[in-house]
Amino acid sequence: VNLDEVAVSGRTTLLVDGANIANGVLTAPAGSKRQFGQIDKRGPAEAKKRGQNKNGSSGGSIGVRNLAPLQPDSRTVLAVRIKALDKTTTASLDTLRGDIFGIGRNDTAVNLQERFKSCSYGQTLMNPFSGQTNSSYVVNNGVVEVEISINVTGQVDNIVKNAATAALSKLLGIPDLSTTFDHVMLCLPPGTTGGWIAYGRYN
Repeated sequence: VNLDEVAVSGRTTLLVDGANIANGVLTAPAGSKRQFGQIDKRGPAEAKKRGQNKNGSSGGSIGVRNLAPLQPDSRTVLAVRIKALDKTTTASLDTLRGDIFGIGRNDTAVNLQERFKSCSYGQTLMNPFSGQTNSSYVVNNGVVEVEISINVTGQVDNIVKNAATAALSKLLGIPDLSTTFDHVMLCLPPGTTGGWIAYGRYN
């Protein structure tokens, strides 16, 4: 079976007799029966009709299963623009809002929020945090700016990250940022050491 021809992310299902999943790897016994299907979010009658041939009998190797629709995973995101003593994040607050959340852009513009939504078939929603925090600071459309009292040129990126995180916690009055945000994006100013472009950590 050519998966590129039958598999659709977020929709295709696979039933395999005697299959086993270990360490993230699916192993199917030789000669086992395998059936591909697709999640259909329409009603049972419509799904049944689609899964039949003109003569009313089911056919084909790809069937239709009327599964309950998945609930989207809604994530709260905060992006941070950083002003150091010598350098500042290149992108402005408005540019970050547009690049990350599509705010101020047209409906067809590519941005991080749109890519997550499209690639997950609407199952991953990266929503900008907006509102008042513990310190009464008001976040506007998912982006804030913090100031750090160090130079970033020639500095190790982790030192800049820690300084920005501390400044952010103080600004918002939130000691543990993970209690309020699912994702915090620190947009570091240029000039730190190392050849890194971007990286992430799991809390």
